[in-house]
Amino acid sequence: MKTAEKNLIEIFTDGAARGNPGPGGWATIIRDGNSEREFYGGFRKTTNNRMEMIAAWVGLKELGTEPKSAILYSDSRLLTDSINKRWLNSWIRKNWKKSDGNEVLNVDIWYEISELLKIHDVKFVWVKGHAGHKENERCDFLASSVADQPGLPADSNYEGLPGPDIFEVIESGDFVSSYENPIDNVSIEIISDVVCVSSSKGEAGQKIITIADNENDIQINFPATILPELVKDILGTVIE
Repeated sequence: MKTAEKNLIEIFTDGAARGNPGPGGWATIIRDGNSEREFYGGFRKTTNNRMEMIAAWVGLKELGTEPKSAILYSDSRLLTDSINKRWLNSWIRKNWKKSDGNEVLNVDIWYEISELLKIHDVKFVWVKGHAGHKENERCDFLASSVADQPGLPADSNYEGLPGPDIFEVIESGDFVSSYENPIDNVSIEIISDVVCVSSSKGEAGQKIITIADNENDIQINFPATILPELVKDILGTVIE
């Protein structure tokens, strides 16, 4: 029986694909008290549903191995209805068959999600996409931006290729970015070759990120909404 801790964690997720299938991205925001973390990545050929589900899986995975309580917000009806209407439970009982007898799509991700839900007490809440929901809009921006990036790895599960599966790729961290958002001007760190040393308020309260390359004695300010990868590219250009 799950015995979750009292602190309620918020998880915000979204996925995007340029074509269905096509290049795709996922993004997850996890808010735990005054701590907020963003995770995002993508794949060269995948589907929107897979990216929506992977974003949720990342959020659940980051809860850890001890039972926790959380609310997960998504604009995917498939994701939220599959949990809230107990479709997932039904698919498992029927050996991953739908009521019409057809096989459930994306079983690889559904299975991993179902295993994590055995540990954690998570409420799934649907939010309308592109409707001004702050965290959903942020996730959409991150996921869509990643989908537009070149050099994305293969979703080998979807493409039917040998090599690391989608979960191994994400857990390796090689194609995933994450960082802590500034809350109340707390310093943050970007997990990459570039370190974000501080945050501040710019004009009209806009959050400003200061990127420092101490080795080359370079310091540049950027709006907090910019992708860390893009900052890295810009900084690399300046260094060169």
